Amino acid sequence: MYSLLLSGAHGGVGTTTTTANLAAALQVQGFKTLSLDLNCDNALGTHFGVHVTELGGWMRAALDGEDSRNSIFQSHDGRCVLPFGHVAQQPDLILRRMLNERPSIVRELIADLSGEGFDYLLIDAPTTLNRSHLGIGGIGDLELLVCGPEIQSYSLLKRRREEVLHSKTHVIMNCIQPEVPLFGDLAVLIREQFAQNTVPTAIHQDYSVPDSLAYFESVIAAAPDSQSAKDFHALALWCTSTLKAKA
Repeated sequence: MYSLLLSGAHGGVGTTTTTANLAAALQVQGFKTLSLDLNCDNALGTHFGVHVTELGGWMRAALDGEDSRNSIFQSHDGRCVLPFGHVAQQPDLILRRMLNERPSIVRELIADLSGEGFDYLLIDAPTTLNRSHLGIGGIGDLELLVCGPEIQSYSLLKRRREEVLHSKTHVIMNCIQPEVPLFGDLAVLIREQFAQNTVPTAIHQDYSVPDSLAYFESVIAAAPDSQSAKDFHALALWCTSTLKAKA
């Protein structure tokens, strides 16, 4: 099983949306996918049709002393997701307490999932600055850092330039808007300064994405001819070919 670790340069760049739609594109290629939500906001499941009243997830199972694998949810299109799960109060604090008691709990979870017959595990992780406590460094066969074509993403990348350039992290640009000159210029700067670590395809800003989420669908299923659907297909092909070349 290949593992893809996705995280954002900062909050709001679309990491969760990218995870869900990349899983859909890989599914179309014939791969069996499982997406794992490591974020306390428990938002990934929504992209798979998990109802807001559903409480189950790996964190909820861990707190209740149950097998997390029993909380895997399968969407109607075949994609599978393991949500974070509902934690009534201060989920981030409870997670940190659990990690203090069992520092390897996330790695143990991923090891358990590796025996479930999936081809790809997509891990929706917190922003790179807020995930060190999870103990998941180096766990992805491929790591994608989701960035937007805006000042905050560019500034964060500049500050961490040496770290990014000397890692297996690949920058994926999301919400590209070619018609906005500033966004276009920043996207070009990021590509130039992180050339060897930048995914050659990008995800364009496309209103088909939020529209598809409103119907609990991936953009691949809801708007197969949209620009973003084509972008996610291209990203999936890049991921599979990159991993094959590494094998």
